[in-house]
Amino acid sequence: MKFNKTIKRKCKPLLINTKHNSYYWWAAPLIPFVELYCYIEEKMYERRKWSEEKATKVLNKVLPKILEYVEEDNAFYYCMDWSSCSLYRKAPCYYYKWAEKFSYKLQRFIRDGYENEDYVKTIENDGYDVWVKFSEKYFKKPLDK
Repeated sequence: MKFNKTIKRKCKPLLINTKHNSYYWWAAPLIPFVELYCYIEEKMYERRKWSEEKATKVLNKVLPKILEYVEEDNAFYYCMDWSSCSLYRKAPCYYYKWAEKFSYKLQRFIRDGYENEDYVKTIENDGYDVWVKFSEKYFKKPLDK
């Protein structure tokens, strides 16, 4: 006895392919708006340029949120092996996209070029990690009672 096997054909939904995305046919009225948004985002991304002044502004806002404080040394530490994504995730909303694009450069800038007038920066190597140490230039005197 022989049985006939029925084969189900899989229908692919009708897709509309564009430069940036693929869309289902029912989303066709929205395609021009989404493509315009993608085009503007692409142009804005290309226009973002690296500058040390802006990097210093971003790091002045971000570093107090992510530095590790060690009480024995009375200093703040940043490890160069930490992920650079925390630099843009903690950035203010108006610097977020810029910091996201240059997050790796920002991390290298902490070690190589960043200076803050209130702190002395030193680089320490403990054999495993490279740490950037920020200690205060002027220690505050305790208040006399």
